[in-house]
Amino acid sequence: MKTVRILKVIFDCKVIPAELPAFRAAVIEKAGREHRLFHNHLGKEEYVYGYPLIQYKSVGRKPMIFCIEQGVEEVHHLFKNKSWELMIGDRPIEMKVENLKLESIKLNIWDKMIPYQIRNWVALNQENYKEFLIITSLVEKIKFLEAKFIGNIISLAKGVEWQVEREIKCTITHYNKPVPVMVKGQKIMGFNLELETNIYLPNHIGIGKNVSLGYGMIFRKEIEIKEK
Repeated sequence: MKTVRILKVIFDCKVIPAELPAFRAAVIEKAGREHRLFHNHLGKEEYVYGYPLIQYKSVGRKPMIFCIEQGVEEVHHLFKNKSWELMIGDRPIEMKVENLKLESIKLNIWDKMIPYQIRNWVALNQENYKEFLIITSLVEKIKFLEAKFIGNIISLAKGVEWQVEREIKCTITHYNKPVPVMVKGQKIMGFNLELETNIYLPNHIGIGKNVSLGYGMIFRKEIEIKEK
């Protein structure tokens, strides 16, 4: 089990999902590019390949900054600014906090399966998407995606220094064909699925690729979870 800190900040303005890259870029400039958790870059062409601890999302057409673990401390570099006006493309927006929630979440493996929805999950890169297309059996396609989800959870665990000591399980309960989503100007395949896993995950956390831009957002179907 691992207890992690989560900070969700929702702002009282409108930012649609297509504007998230511009919102992210504006926040990075406002906070200062020297604070790398905002962007996960070491230099112009060097990336930090790890789970993003600051993520940018659109929830109900309002921008959210989702921070986890070290990202909770790092986000103060944004809030210390006297002016919170950002430029989203050619559009100025005044950032006013509508809701701020700081909480501690226990990441744990349970004996029961917990149901979730995942939206615009970028589960596959170009290489394993080709593998996915070759698979003709729907059952095998689903198994392929279930394995990718488990791998994504392991990446999350590494990012927050959680030593997973039990088997992670995943069952896709409702499969939809992939749909095209735009990521950094490129059309790639995303999945909108319902699944169950034995991991307790906080709402809005991102799973998979491009989570810093709101992809792979998790929504938990509320059920009662009791401590053992």
